[in-house]
Formats: sequence, C-alpha cells, structure tokens
Amino acid sequence: MKVIADRQRHAALLVKQGSKWIHILRATPHGLEADKLTEEELTADWFELVNQSVPNAIQSFSAVANRKGGTKAAMELLSEALLHD
Repeated sequence: MKVIADRQRHAALLVKQGSKWIHILRATPHGLEADKLTEEELTADWFELVNQSVPNAIQSFSAVANRKGGTKAAMELLSEALLHD
C-alpha cells in the first residue's frame, strides 16, 4: 500500500495492484470512493507521498467513512486496507 496524490494534491490510498487495474481509495465531498486506474493513468497523474504514512491515511479514510460513508467498493477497499495494516 502507498499514499499517493494527484496533480491537485488530492490524497488517495493505493490499496491493491492487480495485473490490469490499480485500485485506489479516495475521499470526496460525498464520502469515500473507489477508483480503478491503469498503470499508465497512475504514472501520468499520480505520485507517491513519501511524507505520509499508510496507517495515518487509513485512519483518515476511516474517519471519513464514519462521518460520510462511502460506496460499496470503497468500503470493501477500506476493509482490505485495515486487514493489511
């Protein structure tokens, strides 16, 4: 797992990387959402935040989930992240 950010500095958590898709968890004004990216999309638009720890990111995303909820896919990714932390 890695903490990543896009060009607008919106943080996300890279939860798992499959053979075709990279699954990320991000906070939006509506709650947590899950996205699937290709390797090309990841390298073009995202970079690793080396000064952010994964446990702190998981804690932040858990707080967002508690306050605002999230999509089913996002909640599944959060559960997976909690298991691997």
